[in-house]
Amino acid sequence: MEPISEQPAVPPSPALPAPAPARPSSVTVAGVFLIVLGALIGLFGLIFALVGVAFPAMRESPDLVDQLGPLPESFGTFILALGLVLLVWGVVEVLAGVFVMQRRGWARIAGIVVGVLGALAGLASSVPPATGANVAVIVISLLFLGANVYVIWVLVRAGAWFSQP
Repeated sequence: MEPISEQPAVPPSPALPAPAPARPSSVTVAGVFLIVLGALIGLFGLIFALVGVAFPAMRESPDLVDQLGPLPESFGTFILALGLVLLVWGVVEVLAGVFVMQRRGWARIAGIVVGVLGALAGLASSVPPATGANVAVIVISLLFLGANVYVIWVLVRAGAWFSQP
């Protein structure tokens, strides 16, 4: 048996990379906001798209004609197109929320873009019409506006976390 001093030396283990910094809790909250808002927008888009598809059958309904009067056939196409736009917006927002939490730079940019669109929509819908204000609609619009402003603020400020290797 060889003496211990004559055995070959064990090479040092390679240096382990430094662990990635933990995700800030504000980014997690912003990602959750994006997912929830995107799911709600996507749900409204799906409902609008289904109504747009079913509109030709509903168009001649006596109840609808009594409430809204005769509607042109193009109204169904408009509702369908609006529903598809909202559905795509919701899907993009959900994907941005999921991938923001996985530290993807493109998702940060997409989150900021859909956040700006959402903030503009929330601002526009919070202005009361000339016929009178519906308090519930204004409160929901302001909550939507506030959530989107928070998402924008967090994603703009967290740029350093997204750029770290």
